[in-house]
Amino acid sequence: MDLGQKAEDAAADAWELDVRRELQALSQLYIPTRYPDAHAGGPPGDHYSDADSGRAIAMAAAVIEAVDAAWAKLQA
Repeated sequence: MDLGQKAEDAAADAWELDVRRELQALSQLYIPTRYPDAHAGGPPGDHYSDADSGRAIAMAAAVIEAVDAAWAKLQA
């Protein structure tokens, strides 16, 4: 999340999409989805569905789009 805040601060008016919500949600998924011992009740695959991964991919795509758009505005 710190990196996202720094990007938002640096881009200022070029940052069209408020991606803070997406960054927070993705940050919450970082550890428990990667490590097999993060959940006491089994591996990560037992705790997340295809819909969960689809939402995470959509959030990541929104963040990438926002960064690309801000970068394009900063270059102009």
